[in-house]
Order: sequence, then structure tokens, then C-alpha cells
Amino acid sequence: MSILKGKSGSFGVGRGLAQVIKSEDFNFPHSSFSGKEKERKELESALEKCRDGLNHEAAFFDENSEEHKIIEGHKSIAEDVIILEKIGSLIDGGMCAGEAVKTVYDEVIASFLNLDDEVMRQRAQDIEDVRNRLLSSFGKTAESEIFENSVIVKKELFPSEVLRLKGSKIKAVIAQRGTGASHAAILLREMKIPAVFGVENALTEIKNGDEVIVNGFTFEVGINPNDKEERRLLKTESAGLETSKIKRLLSISSPDIDLPEGCCGVGLFRTEFLFMNRKTAPDEEEQYGIYSRLARKLGDRELIIRTLDIGDDKSVSYLKYESERNPLLGLRGIRFALSETELFKIQIKAILRAGAVGNVRLLLPLISTVEEVRAAKKIIESCKAELDIEGKSYKNLTLGIMVETPSAALISDLLSGEVDFFSIGLNDLTCYVMAADRDNSAVEALYDVFRPAVQRLIEKVIKNAKKNGIPVYACGEFIKNEILIKKLETLGIDGIVI
Repeated sequence: MSILKGKSGSFGVGRGLAQVIKSEDFNFPHSSFSGKEKERKELESALEKCRDGLNHEAAFFDENSEEHKIIEGHKSIAEDVIILEKIGSLIDGGMCAGEAVKTVYDEVIASFLNLDDEVMRQRAQDIEDVRNRLLSSFGKTAESEIFENSVIVKKELFPSEVLRLKGSKIKAVIAQRGTGASHAAILLREMKIPAVFGVENALTEIKNGDEVIVNGFTFEVGINPNDKEERRLLKTESAGLETSKIKRLLSISSPDIDLPEGCCGVGLFRTEFLFMNRKTAPDEEEQYGIYSRLARKLGDRELIIRTLDIGDDKSVSYLKYESERNPLLGLRGIRFALSETELFKIQIKAILRAGAVGNVRLLLPLISTVEEVRAAKKIIESCKAELDIEGKSYKNLTLGIMVETPSAALISDLLSGEVDFFSIGLNDLTCYVMAADRDNSAVEALYDVFRPAVQRLIEKVIKNAKKNGIPVYACGEFIKNEILIKKLETLGIDGIVI
């Protein structure tokens, strides 16, 4: 019996027999070159198989779903002109198609992995996923059979592999690499498959057929556990929520959701995913359709829609950014929105209109100053005036802000007089307060929500919210911690977003 610890995961607990899947090695000897014309035909054939596979998978998902958007993003990578030109040049120089694909993609992957920003580094996984799909199209690998009721154990899980798990009846996933911010993790959460990422030595410690328990709340993996450990691991941290009086809300990135029992609504709709992996921004009517359908589906339950939280750290190909050395401290969140007012106004108008059909609330990201809130409120008022002229129905919405910067926390007494509710972003607040990258193992101990500096700011925010009579919520990966939930409840938190 042994217990392995991971660094992040997908909520839930799964139990089954381990199925260890080894990563494939792709080998294309230089001697296999058979002429430029034939190699280019081989490349085009592989690209066609890749496109066909992606189109086939996309057909199973709604166009607005997270799965469909990720697939569209992979199609864009496969069709990237610069990458294809580099591959063609290597073929013209005498390299076989498969080796050329691997060489160019490996260079691109390495360039992303060397970036300072973790969100950008996560994109390397999507690029590697497309590379593997292309290389597999050359007929060098075969997909592993997935057994029902098993727990998949891999060095790394790619988004395309998660998509193929849909309907497979697996119990859980264990990955030696990866984080909770990856597209693979997002998809697993959408599919409600428990998982733990960043489990060191998973491939050496876990053998085929081992009985394993995966706890996606505590990020633990039990291998052939004894009775005591089995009982502990099977007790989910969500059990603390069931007896709690705190309102529970869901965090989503796609409108295609089913609320779990006891959930009071959506506490965070991360709308940036609606803008990513496409060629143009969604217009007002498209956004209104998405928001209003979800609002109708939820009925009287809350729908808190966060406005666009993008910047140089999140990929939106049709928007231009100045390159930033540290995107997380740059033009993102409300800062970006206030610099792109037309884009911001289109979204605000769509959300205001959706408010007429449901219990919709508006949430502004990455607030640092009172002036930012007032500037946003001025834009919201101008959007209302335009809707009046256009004769479109809308509703005056409850307005909230994300408290995720130390600045916002320190002036929460002032900000509480400007808005109707707070939502504390525990991940970013902890990151900014402690000056610690959540995915950097060298400073992992600092990235801790229980650090006194972080706790004091959380207490300050809740106290100021209560003093001014506005509700306050909390969201982020740390919410899975039962001890934190109980402390937040003691402090008077009104709701948690899970």
C-alpha cells in the first residue's frame, strides 16, 4: 500500500483497476526519404487524415461547447501556414515528411515551454497533441484499447485523448505531468471524470491491475490501500459542503452544463472561452443567444457572468496585443476591456439583454482601482442608452467585481460602496500576495491560501463587504479544501464557487 500526491486535479473520487498506458515513441529514420514529391504527398495525406479526425470528433459536440472550441483550436494549429512552410522546406532539403513534422513541431513546442507565463506554456500541450495526431496519421502508432471501469495512468494526457474517453465508462485518470489549467483538465472537469495531475513517479509506482483510488479533491492516489486509507480516500471533501449552510454555485466555461444536486446556480461563467479558438469575436446576437439560453435553463437560479478576461496571456488570434514580459501583470482583465471599449460594449449589451430573461449578474475581472469600476459603470450606462434607442429589452443588473489583486483587497472598503457584491479569486490573490507562481515547484510552499498574509486580506474583504451590506463569494482551486470552507463560513462568506 502507498499514497501518491499530485498537484491539481478534476473534482470527484474514482476507484478501479489501473490501466497503465505508455507513451509512444515516434521514430523516422533519415534514410527513409523517398523523394520530395512523394514525401509531400505523404504530408498532405497525413494532414487530410488529421483534419478528417478532428472534423469527425467535432461533429459530436455543440458548436458552443468547450470540446468543440478546443477541437477548432487544434484544427487551426494543424493548418498553421508558418509551421507548414517550415515542414515543406525541410522536405525540400531531403528530410522525410514524418521526421520534418516532428522536427518543426518539437521546435515550436520547445519555444512555448521556454516562455515565462504558465498559461502560454500550457499551449505546448495542445501543439504536442496535434503533432502526435499528425505523426499517428503516418501509420506509426495504434491507439490503446481503453478498458471499462479502469483508472487510466499516463505520463501525460492530451485533449484529444480526453475526448476519446467520452462514453468509455472509465473511473478516473492519473497523469504524471500536467496541471489543472490544461485543456485536458478542463475537459475532464466538464465530463465529470475524477483526475489527479502532477503525480510524480506514477508510471513506476503503479502497475497494471493495481487497485487504485483517485481523490480529485485532495489530489491523492491510493495504491492497493488498506481499509483505513480506503475509507479516508473515499470520503470526498465535498461532504463538508453538504452539511454547510454556505450557498454553492458552479464555475463553468461552457453553457452546456447540468447543475449537480444542491447547487444554487452558476457563480462564475468564464466567457473568455467563447472568444478563443475562432477567427472572429462573437457578435452581440451570438453572445445574447448563449447567455439567454443558459439564463432560461437556470430559471430563478443565479447566473453570474464574468466579462472577458483575456490579454497577452490568453490566445485570441484576431485581437492584437503588444508583447509583454509578464502578461499576468499586464493588460488583462478589466484593463484590456477598457482599452477595447467596442468589444467590451458588445458583450455588456448581450449580458444586459440576457438579464431580461433570467437571474443574471455581471462580474468584472481583475479590478485594482475605484477608477476602473467607475469607468466600467460609465460604459454600462452608455450600453443601456444604446439599447433604449435600439428598442431592445434589458434589465438593470447586479454588478460585482473579482477581488483578486492585493490592491482591491486593501481598498475593499471603498470598492464595496461602488458595487453590489464581491467574488474573491483565491488563486490569483494568493499568487499575487505571495509573489509565487502556482506551477513552479521551487516556490510551491509559498503558494498557500493559509499563509497569514493571504488570510488577513480574505478576512479584510469579507469584513468590509459585511460592513457595507453586500454579499461576498469565493472561487478557485483552494475551495476544495474543507478546512478553508469551514473558516470562510465562520468569517461569514455567502457562497462558494466550485
